[in-house]
Amino acid sequence: MKKAIMIFIVSALVLASAVYWFFSSGAEFNSTNLFQIGILFIVIAFAVFIGIKKLGNAKRGEPVEDELSKKVKTKAAAMSYYVSLYWILVLMYISEKLGLATQAVFAIAIFGMAIFWFTFWVYYNYKGSTNE
Repeated sequence: MKKAIMIFIVSALVLASAVYWFFSSGAEFNSTNLFQIGILFIVIAFAVFIGIKKLGNAKRGEPVEDELSKKVKTKAAAMSYYVSLYWILVLMYISEKLGLATQAVFAIAIFGMAIFWFTFWVYYNYKGSTNE
C-alpha cells in the first residue's frame, strides 16, 4: 500500500516540477518541447496506471507484487536496457549529424528508455512468456 501511494506522490512531484520548469524557463511551444511533454505525460500516465493497479490489489487483499509481476518487471528492464544501448548509439549518430544540444540528447535518451521499458512491460505482461 505504501509503494502505491509513493507512486502517486512521485508522479505528482515530477509533473509539478516539469510544469514549473517549463513556465519558469520561458520555453516556447515548439515541436520538440511538445514531443517531450507528450512523452512525459505518457510516462506519468503509466505510473498512475501502475499505482491504481497496486491500490486495487491491496484493497482486495491480494499481494501487491507477486512472482509473475516481479519477473515481468525484471524481463522488461533487461530487454529495455539491451535495446537502450543501441538507442543511445543511434542517438549519438543522429545528434552529431543534426547538431543537437547535449541536454536535448540526454532528454531524448531518457524518454526513449522509459518508452522502451513501457513497451516491453506491456508485451511481457500481456503477450510474452517469461519462463525461460
